[in-house]
Amino acid sequence: MINTLKVTATSAIELTPKQAEIIVNAVEKKNTHGTKIELSQVVDPSVIAGIKITIGSEQIDATVITKLEKLQTQLRENI
Repeated sequence: MINTLKVTATSAIELTPKQAEIIVNAVEKKNTHGTKIELSQVVDPSVIAGIKITIGSEQIDATVITKLEKLQTQLRENI
């Protein structure tokens, strides 16, 4: 029985097939158990740009909105 790992990619615009393939390949390289990768896409214009990838309970957030929020927090703390 092949297990399935659900991966969600959230971006401001729909990923191209090539971009989706790159994400699946990257997750497969980290996954050495032969698990099938099931990628679902979420389009959320509020992320502005970049991508957020959720793999199980792990999240990789490289969105512009998150970077701007972190910058705003740093500015508030330093002023």
